[in-house]
Amino acid sequence: MVKTFLPIPQSTSIPTANRTTSGAQLFHTAIKLTFVPNQYCNLGCSYCYLGDLTENKDDPSDIVSQFHRIAHHLGHQGVLIDALLLHGAEISTLPAAILRDLFSAYTEYRQKYRLQLKALGRGGAPIHIKTNLYNFDKLRPLYEEFEVSISGSFDLPFSLHEKLRTTKAGKSTLKRTINNVLLLADYPHRKQISCVVGTEHLQKIDEFIHDIEWLDAHGFDMVTDFYIMFAYDSVKSDYTSQLNQNEMVEFFEKLRQHFEGTKFEQAIYYEWFKEFTHGYCTNQINCGSNNFLVQKNGDVYPCHRGQAEPDLKFGNILNLGMPELASKGAETIRRYENNNPAISRDCIDCEYFYLCHAGCPIQRNNTQQNKAYTCGIQKALYRAQPHRFPPKPDVSRRLADSFIRQNQPRIYDDHSIPRIMEFNSELFEEKNSITSIIQRDPNLQTLFRKGAVRLHVNQASTDLFSSRLYGRMTQAVLSSTDATMAFVADDLWSLNANDGAINAVRVQLLRDNHVVYGDEERTKMEHVATTDFYAAELQRVEGGWMLDLSRFLNQYAHTFLPNYGNLLSITTIKAREYHYAKHAKNAFYHLETVNLPFHEFRFDWAN
Repeated sequence: MVKTFLPIPQSTSIPTANRTTSGAQLFHTAIKLTFVPNQYCNLGCSYCYLGDLTENKDDPSDIVSQFHRIAHHLGHQGVLIDALLLHGAEISTLPAAILRDLFSAYTEYRQKYRLQLKALGRGGAPIHIKTNLYNFDKLRPLYEEFEVSISGSFDLPFSLHEKLRTTKAGKSTLKRTINNVLLLADYPHRKQISCVVGTEHLQKIDEFIHDIEWLDAHGFDMVTDFYIMFAYDSVKSDYTSQLNQNEMVEFFEKLRQHFEGTKFEQAIYYEWFKEFTHGYCTNQINCGSNNFLVQKNGDVYPCHRGQAEPDLKFGNILNLGMPELASKGAETIRRYENNNPAISRDCIDCEYFYLCHAGCPIQRNNTQQNKAYTCGIQKALYRAQPHRFPPKPDVSRRLADSFIRQNQPRIYDDHSIPRIMEFNSELFEEKNSITSIIQRDPNLQTLFRKGAVRLHVNQASTDLFSSRLYGRMTQAVLSSTDATMAFVADDLWSLNANDGAINAVRVQLLRDNHVVYGDEERTKMEHVATTDFYAAELQRVEGGWMLDLSRFLNQYAHTFLPNYGNLLSITTIKAREYHYAKHAKNAFYHLETVNLPFHEFRFDWAN
């Protein structure tokens, strides 16, 4: 397969933290550090995505010193560690003395920086581990001492745990794991367990349900402390068990149907499938810019899945500053994504893309799929809770466009694929704002001057203005018996009108029926009528010209909508010509005044 490589940015210097005038160091942020002190795992799970990586038996003697090196390197840059997540291998295979030293080192670190972490941290458990629970009974006292948060993994139904989660020597782990799950039930600190679901689990759905109920009946809270993950066919595993989209939805619906009306029903919506809601790693266009898994030697990958992929190594944290690490991480994921299958047109058009972002790039790479393997069940979950997960087509379309531009720009080589207009950062420059453009042009100052057009109704009058410029709209209640007049000031009348030029007041009537107009195919207010009133139809008054609008309004009264659904826009034909000439000369003016910017008001018709 031919690969296209996107460039990785040049190296930058490692930043240093700010200091006070007395020399004290100031920290500016705190991060969650996923740290992998060892790569070995004592189990040989059939569906493991780490492959031979879990065969490595590291020397544990330098774990604590390496943690201190990493913490010091981050601290030098003003970065603290708010939470220590030990994930990526099996932490419980380390000697208990090493674990104690590591837990103690981080606890002392937190005590040293308790003031700074109080301000910069996000709360939660300071130490969290992912474990297969095989050694939980031996290590529980140590975990309790340091208030470690536990996330245990096992398999349901039990018959598939017996088959799929053995030791590396093929020895059963079932009885020991069940005992440790029940031992975890009264663990006094944060805890949860999870299982992986594949094709065989769906085939044994009745057993799956039975064993959930059995564990709950025997003391483990399967409502709030249990969640589900789905297996994918990793290139690191010979075992194939990935459910297709319809099968995942079938699994979801069978659980819903069985548990409807029970205490477990709410768990389906809030806890069991929480990995497919917003806030998890699915909720990112690029998971390389802020997700870091750091191995003991300092090598950085995006996550526990990523450490088995050589192409996903970001570099070494001990040699990089955090800004450079984030930049290299983002570029690494972009390069990786660029060689993945182009995301599906279904993804591009999906109104839930803002929640999913096409899912995990590693899964799509390994399975060569063009969408998240959990797409079907995610949509089922979202549609079952429409207020919590509302469809957002506009937001999703913009995010899909951003995903393509960042990660798979080749998709847009096909010009038939609709794309969103590319954003131009010059739009944020003050000199290109409508007010700045007006200040540089005396004619525009006249064209937009508040009061250059005035509305007179019987004995009352008010200055009109452009709602585009002032951000609000004049409203009036009119009737067929009112004397309704428009005053146009001399400076507006003479704008762009040389001696001898023929000028007129242009009145445009629009209403709130939406219509698609022109080559732009923009949805705009419906144009009802446009009339030019020349000097012969105007009354000369001090300072300008007066136009009687009563006949015009009565002529089109049959078209008026209720609830101020009618708009009258007033300018002169010469001022309008100047406006459109400015459009041609200044793109930013064009964008700022793409809708009619003239003096205007909305009105309701009392008749």
